[in-house]
Amino acid sequence: MNHNEFVQALKAGKVSGAYLFEGVEENIKSVTLAALRKAVLADGLAELNESVMENPSAGEIIAACETLPFASDKRLVVVRELNGTTGRS
Repeated sequence: MNHNEFVQALKAGKVSGAYLFEGVEENIKSVTLAALRKAVLADGLAELNESVMENPSAGEIIAACETLPFASDKRLVVVRELNGTTGRS
């Protein structure tokens, strides 16, 4: 799925459980993440329903993903710079 297809899916209300934004175009990733935030996070509760992590362990990612949203249907977990993590970590 490219950026334009992703934005169209969000506009149609289609939000999947997980996305991987990969590539060298930091601006496109930033704009795409902003669109996802707008679609997922309710106004006024964004800070309570978003976790942003830099190079976390697998356990930290799992804990963030298992945290229930507060006064919302959805929660956003952003993982940046995932290095050296294996499926068994």
